Amino acid sequence: MAERADKLLFEQNIFESRKKAQVAIGKGLVAYSRQGKIIPVSKTSQIIEWQDGDSWQITDDIEFQFVSRAGAKLAAALDHWQLPVKDFVVLDVGLSTGGFSDCLLQRGAKWILGIDVGQRQLHVRLHNHPQLFSIEKFNGKIPLEESHLDLVEQATQQRQFDLLVFDVSFISVDSLVQAQWPHLRPGGKALVLFKPQFEAGRAALDKKGVVSAEEGLRVLQKTVKTWNSAGYPIVDTFQCPLKGEDGNQEFFILMQK
Repeated sequence: MAERADKLLFEQNIFESRKKAQVAIGKGLVAYSRQGKIIPVSKTSQIIEWQDGDSWQITDDIEFQFVSRAGAKLAAALDHWQLPVKDFVVLDVGLSTGGFSDCLLQRGAKWILGIDVGQRQLHVRLHNHPQLFSIEKFNGKIPLEESHLDLVEQATQQRQFDLLVFDVSFISVDSLVQAQWPHLRPGGKALVLFKPQFEAGRAALDKKGVVSAEEGLRVLQKTVKTWNSAGYPIVDTFQCPLKGEDGNQEFFILMQK
């Protein structure tokens, strides 16, 4: 059987999608063994004539521990600040495929309410997860409704969250933080994945949609100052080690109520 490497990896269930297989190949994480010889896979279009007895050799990478790259981003922030989330009740704003929630559940979160303006994006691995409740087609700019808080209370015996996490694209995150901040318990924390490319305005983007490092830092510092003045106390910021898919440098903002 002769097939492209990325397609073969997906068809054999080594990766959940061809895109993930392509990323892994691009990072030099993929090889296969044939009769004791390790053969690197150097490009996604590489044709492999798979034989009986062949086996894959995949190097571990945190990016592939979760249903999306977002989970690896959040894991890096949690590790950086040494933040435990065990037994936390969490609001995940911008649930999407569930990368943040997957990371939080793997780290022991008690229960998560995920909201997203889109629909049918949640990864199949998280469908029907007993500790994750997803609300689709809900705009995070709108505060949660009492019926939503009733759900939280029924599941957790509390109506406020221990942690808020935000990961949104194509809009500024500012209005979402304002809307959901009241649902954070006193002493609770918020983690915002700050994406300068959606905060700086189109004029600040180059032809590839990338913000310069200087402009990204300027917008971040401006936002930190604004949020502090508005009563959202900033604890720290952290440069995310994984860039956005378009190459933009992103940051995490840590707040505590």
